[in-house]
Amino acid sequence: MSNNDLPLETYFRKVTQKANHGNMSSHRYCDTYFSILSSLQNDVYPAIDIALTQEGGIYTFHNSAHFDEVVRQAGALIGVGKGSAPLRKNGFEPYEIFVLLLAIRIHDAGNCYGRIGHEQRCVDVLNRVHASF
Repeated sequence: MSNNDLPLETYFRKVTQKANHGNMSSHRYCDTYFSILSSLQNDVYPAIDIALTQEGGIYTFHNSAHFDEVVRQAGALIGVGKGSAPLRKNGFEPYEIFVLLLAIRIHDAGNCYGRIGHEQRCVDVLNRVHASF
C-alpha cells in the first residue's frame, strides 16, 4: 500500500487482495490500474494544462489534483473515505472499482491533445500510457 493512495485506491488494494475473478486476476487489475496511474501522472496530466494554456481562453485546471479530487468524491459517494455514507453490504467487485477508477483517471485526460474533442480521446490516452488498450 502506498502512503499516497486515496481512500478509494486503498479500498481497491484491499479488495483485490481478497479476490480472484475472471480471466484477469484481481491482482492484475490493481497492478494495471497503478501502472496506468503512474504513466498518467508522469506523462499526461502535466501536458494537459500546457495544451490548454496554449489554446488561450478560460479553462479550469485539469492537472493531477483535479483527477485526485474526483477519485475522493467518488469514494465518498460509494462509502469509502472520511464523512462518506456506509459502504453497501457486499462492497464492490475488483472489476467494478477498476472500471470506476480508470474512467475517473481518463475522463478529461484527452485535454492533453487540446480542448476540442478531448472527450473523444480517452482511448488515445490509454494507448499512450498502456499498450494493451
